[in-house]
This record gives sequence, C-alpha cells and structure tokens, in this order.
Amino acid sequence: MSAYPAGGPAVAAPVPLYPVYEQGANPPKIVGSMPATFDPFSGPLGSPFDAMEYPKLTYTPGYATRVLKTDDHSTGGLSTGIGFALNDSGDAVTGAIGIASPLYDRTKPASVNGFTDDYQPGLNYNQTVLPPTAPVTALVAAPDARFLVIGGGKMVMTKPVGASPTDYSLARADPLPYVAQPLLAMGNGASRDAGAANPRTGFGMKVVTAAGAIAQGVAIEAGWINRTTWSGSGLSLPAGANAFGSATAASPAVT
Repeated sequence: MSAYPAGGPAVAAPVPLYPVYEQGANPPKIVGSMPATFDPFSGPLGSPFDAMEYPKLTYTPGYATRVLKTDDHSTGGLSTGIGFALNDSGDAVTGAIGIASPLYDRTKPASVNGFTDDYQPGLNYNQTVLPPTAPVTALVAAPDARFLVIGGGKMVMTKPVGASPTDYSLARADPLPYVAQPLLAMGNGASRDAGAANPRTGFGMKVVTAAGAIAQGVAIEAGWINRTTWSGSGLSLPAGANAFGSATAASPAVT
C-alpha cells in the first residue's frame, strides 16, 4: 500500500496533506510534505517486495519475466498512529516541538512515560536492569529483523536427504531471519530511497536530544537530522528536547 503521512505539525504549513513526489529525482524525495513511516522490505524502490508487474509487451509473460512497477511510489506504508514519526504534534498553543512526554523512567507510570533515549525502532529494545529501585534501562540490539516482521520474516524449506527435487511433502520449514532492519521514515526533506541503483534502501530514525536550539534540517546529534516540521516553519527544536532524528546513513541491505 502507499506510505501515508504521520500526524501533522502544530503550525500550518503551505504543503499538501499527502506526499508530492519529485518524479525522476535520484533518489526520489517527498517534497514539502509531512513525514511517513514505512518498512524496508517493500518501501524503497526495487526493494525485495516492491510492486512488480508483468511486462505489457510480452506475449506470454511468466512469473520470472516480471519487472519493477515504476509508477507505484511506495508499497511499504505503515498505519499512522503507531507512535513513531520524524515529526510530532507539538504544543498547539506555544508551537513548541519535540517529544512531549518525558523519556522513559520505570519509576513513573506508563501514562506519562515516553521513549528511551537512543532508541531506534526495529534495531533495539528496552532491557530493564534490576533491582526495581534503580530506574535504569539498557538498550539491547535486535539479533535479526524480528522487531519488524514476525519471526524475522523468512523461512527456508529443508527436504530430507534423497528426497525428490520436486517433492516437498516431507520438507521442514526452518527460520532464516533477515538481518536486523530499522523502521524507515521520510518526509520534511528526508528521502524515501537511499542509493543510486536498485535495490535501494532507506533511512531509519533514533531518539536523540538537542544540546541547543536546533533548526530544521540540522543535525540534532551527529548523524541524526531534525525533521520535526517543515523546513520553512522557523521552528527550532529547543535545547533539552527530544525527537526522532532522521538518519544520514543508509539502512543495511535486506538480506
């Protein structure tokens, strides 16, 4: 499905609600639109499960003759409201931007808790450190892609020794997960695709903290760009505020 945007910024921007694509750009970008989240398996151009079609000029096309369906912008869109986005709703009165709730502290109730600093959706998770009197957490790296797709997303069929090459009746399905992948994000100047040739990858995100006022399009921390609202808004991420920064480094290949 298409990748639809996350919730809008607190101030109105002179931009369309849904993404406007730079046709022919390399890599393609969403121009002047609100961010969207999407998966690395089918969202980037030419990714393993990107949209395919049978060639129109082939008389008897077969499955192996399918080609990339280049008129589809994205097929890896995720539902809005999942909690992860480069932008945030901000304060409707002051227009202040940044993750509204405090960062994670297990001594606080869940209703006021937020994300953990340095958290990267898809790539790590909270591991609470005992004893319970110490509000400490450690971020543990994902061993594979299991945080984005069930079981890591891939199985391999293993047949008994001597079985017919076409007989899978006794085959066993064993997990063979994809390598760990980040949840990808685009918009507010962030590209959908990374790389210059298919298959493309994308750009992940991470909870980072502003050491000072950070303008749009500027690094909040090294390697993580402020995309919390549209570039011409004039709004800066204030000192001490947290946000999901947009990665400058491309995500790994899907393998």
